[in-house]
Amino acid sequence: MASGGYKQKNMMGLQEFSAQLNVTNLLNKRYFSTIGSNGFAASDPQGAFATMLEGAPRQVFMTVSGKF
Repeated sequence: MASGGYKQKNMMGLQEFSAQLNVTNLLNKRYFSTIGSNGFAASDPQGAFATMLEGAPRQVFMTVSGKF
């Protein structure tokens, strides 16, 4: 994960201005986010049933805000 931001007062007629950029899974690696969280299944009394969920790909989020 990586993030960066910028904040300034009195910009473009705004009292406050801020912008932030967040990136998750920066290197876009494949990974398992959850292993074995499915719980007990009645059809699997030995408890051998397991789940593996793939993690999210790279995602980019940007937030811009200002105060008049």
